Amino acid sequence: MKFLGKIATFVLIFVMLICFMPMSIFAADANKTILTRTINASYTDGSSRQTLSHSSILYTLVSWNNYISTLESAKIIEDNDMATQVEVDNITTAITTTQTNLVLRSNLTLYNAALAAVNEINYTTTTWTTYQAVVAANVVTSEDLQTAVDTATANITAAQTNLVLRSNLTLYNAALAAVNEINYTTTTWATYQLVVAANVVTFDNTQAEVNTATANIT
Repeated sequence: MKFLGKIATFVLIFVMLICFMPMSIFAADANKTILTRTINASYTDGSSRQTLSHSSILYTLVSWNNYISTLESAKIIEDNDMATQVEVDNITTAITTTQTNLVLRSNLTLYNAALAAVNEINYTTTTWTTYQAVVAANVVTSEDLQTAVDTATANITAAQTNLVLRSNLTLYNAALAAVNEINYTTTTWATYQLVVAANVVTFDNTQAEVNTATANIT
């Protein structure tokens, strides 16, 4: 009986050891051939893995970070002897997926050209302020989709058509500079100054208003 009791104890201990052992001990090693091949294919120098086949400057930050993060995770799984076949297969697929989902940075050439096409000094204060509100509402970067950049560019160029050029004050200023108080009687100069005061214009007036003021002064 004592012998049978020892056998039972041994069997119990053996069963307990089996139950608490990691299942991975009994699992076959995962096949990582395709994973390794996929990782190597992400580099121009293959297994040396020094130079990536894609360049970060060409893609949006979000899509690039997703790709790199997946690639680094794949290397960890590749080095993990305890990795399951499911983990290996999933990360292999993820590399291809994130690489396919890389999004090219948008082309801002036309957008930047539109912004550089006009200068505040050439337009009336009111219309420039209105234009700046449109610009502020259409700020984009290379991280935005190309469609968003194209829409912003179109909105900005459309707003530029509403800009009003500042008036030319050359003749107006010349008229004011043409006479000097020292040369005229007090009475006539005072009368003249009333006309000048009633015809003050700036760049923000229309050219027609500036022309009328100039005519009244002369």
